[in-house]
Amino acid sequence: MLLSLLLLIPFLGALALILWPGSPSSARLRDVSIVLLVIQCLASFALLLPFDAADAGLQLVEQARWRGRSLGRQAAVATSVIGIVAIIVIAAVLQFLVLIVPVQSMAL
Repeated sequence: MLLSLLLLIPFLGALALILWPGSPSSARLRDVSIVLLVIQCLASFALLLPFDAADAGLQLVEQARWRGRSLGRQAAVATSVIGIVAIIVIAAVLQFLVLIVPVQSMAL
């Protein structure tokens, strides 16, 4: 569930920016980006709770069956130790970059 959430957060943020009434501004873009990246960072750190570093195999496996014409097909998402480290580092670096970039440089 957490890996799927990490994949959905950016799409939900983009959808919120598109559907937000009014004209877009760089300040609003920055505010929404900061909120979404904080949520992304918290969800990334939440991956550590059920994760077992002693297990070298894939963990946090999520599977979904596709319905409709493509019966019998599945989609799966999983991560390993290296994947967890990469997810957390990327989330933290992106949060840092959004915080240090001035609003004027984010002009639309």
